[in-house]
Amino acid sequence: MLRRVVVPLLLLPAIALAQAPRHNDIGIWSNHTSYRSTSGAEPFSAVQVSLDSRPGYGVSLTHFLGQKVSVALSADQLRGRARLAQNDLGLTLDAGPSRLRAFAAVAQWHFTPPWIFDLYAGGGAAYMSGGRMDVPAAATEEHVAGTIAFKNAVAPVLNAGASLQVSRRVSGAVDVKRMGYRPRLHTTPDDPFQSLRLNPLTIALGLRVHM
Repeated sequence: MLRRVVVPLLLLPAIALAQAPRHNDIGIWSNHTSYRSTSGAEPFSAVQVSLDSRPGYGVSLTHFLGQKVSVALSADQLRGRARLAQNDLGLTLDAGPSRLRAFAAVAQWHFTPPWIFDLYAGGGAAYMSGGRMDVPAAATEEHVAGTIAFKNAVAPVLNAGASLQVSRRVSGAVDVKRMGYRPRLHTTPDDPFQSLRLNPLTIALGLRVHM
């Protein structure tokens, strides 16, 4: 009989933790981003520009409008390493590091009640700015280092993620964003690459602190 009383009492703190109402949280993230590759215009269709993933970072603020709906604001630094390839000849060339900032606003729907596990999905828009590739001298005809800048743009965003509460105020989380970003380049009219089909897919791991 005593055991029947003690066990529910021991479970009460866990139940209270799991049912804590949602308010706001701040997230700190480490991200990896994959990008689509882009082929040059004719007669350079065999030449391809691609970006390899490099670790980036970001922060987020999520405000809950209820138990099911939230709005998330995020700022992410997306990093990569550019690569220029001649597919017919099987040649590749390091085209230098790339950087891109993404400022996103996303509406999210939470499929789970306010328990320990949170699963969500949503969509919104991101302002993509400050994108560039820092091209080394070895990758240019003139053997002079330079920068290729991406034009800023607003891009649609699809978002999904999940978090697992590890204490009353902290959750471990994974967050995924797909951004439809195809930047125009600041380049000359005769350049075979006038834009890049990046469409970044960002997978971030982080901690969410509940306020």
